[in-house]
Amino acid sequence: MKNLLIVLTGLTLCTGCGGELLDEPPPGEGPSGSVTDGKGDDTASRGFGGKVRGITTAAEPWWSDTATHPYESASLANWTQYQWRNQLNIRKDQSVSLLQEVQRQGATLHNWPEGNGYTVTDFHGVEVALDSRESAQRLLRILRDNPAAVGGGQLTTDFSDEVSWPSTQPGEERQPGEVVFLDLYGPDDAAIAYIDTDISDQQFCVMTVTHPRTGWHPVNGVRCWGYIDWPHGEYTHLIYTTGVDSTTVSGAGWVGEHLQYEVWNAMMVAVARHVECIWGGEAGYIWEDDEVQQGLDVKPGGLVLSDVDHPGGWDTISEATPQFEYACD
Repeated sequence: MKNLLIVLTGLTLCTGCGGELLDEPPPGEGPSGSVTDGKGDDTASRGFGGKVRGITTAAEPWWSDTATHPYESASLANWTQYQWRNQLNIRKDQSVSLLQEVQRQGATLHNWPEGNGYTVTDFHGVEVALDSRESAQRLLRILRDNPAAVGGGQLTTDFSDEVSWPSTQPGEERQPGEVVFLDLYGPDDAAIAYIDTDISDQQFCVMTVTHPRTGWHPVNGVRCWGYIDWPHGEYTHLIYTTGVDSTTVSGAGWVGEHLQYEVWNAMMVAVARHVECIWGGEAGYIWEDDEVQQGLDVKPGGLVLSDVDHPGGWDTISEATPQFEYACD
């Protein structure tokens, strides 16, 4: 995503948040999970180096009780907050060539400010043990180019039941501005455009579009997928997806968010199944959280950067393997 640099109020924010975990907590970080420089500074420009800090290696599984391991839970929450703020600033007019390519295919980009409901942010990530960094990037490439194949494909995962997602042609890769049509569970269809496809920085992103073939997507916004290093216990990486969006139907925020939660949980379970059943690796816990970031006193599209936060709690931290629809053969 080196081609997506966003300048806002004098701050240059990168859109890539991949990287490594550090074992030592940074100065000024406490159990609350706030990241500061020790002088109370907590700005949107911090944290985008891709390093999730404050992680400590424990003899017991550190995820078993986040209340007694505040650095672990708070550090991931803090990284997630910066990721959300970063995605909040991705603009649909960031590239003339991108706009032209999307328009050439008959589509129009729509971002979260054009929604009619609450602005919601979410995080879904699964711990995996892979044999090399190349494996993590290879998995990310599959998620980008052929997500329906993750976990074994049709009839083996809930994700393939939730959404039909066309793949690229064999040997081809997704291109910036490429529009893809999705067949969603139920009567809805939708379309997205890949706004960044460079995974050398460990992440790629899409934005919702309208198209005569599909009409409006159920939400407007940006979603990214990526991985960060996760060197704890037997696990090596955390594969994730994060979203910032608002529903296109006023008052449908909670319903739409519930449906999205099901879809992205199913994708993380599919990732875990892919690692365990196809690659012979190990998958651990799935971390998930969604937050309504927009209060009732804020009109749709009126959210500002400082409003977006992660309070530090998680909706669920659950084992991946028991959620497989079909066990490994």
